Amino acid sequence: MEKTELTKEQLEERNKKLMKIKNELSERHRTWHAGKIEWMARRMLM
Repeated sequence: MEKTELTKEQLEERNKKLMKIKNELSERHRTWHAGKIEWMARRMLM
């Protein structure tokens, strides 16, 4: 159990990467979802 400090740092790095990926994915999903809603609204109006 001497590597606790090292693993803590690794976990923090991994968490940062995961948060970055999550943010990118949610941004993509939000824009995709908005486009889908817009497309559905157009179809309803026709």
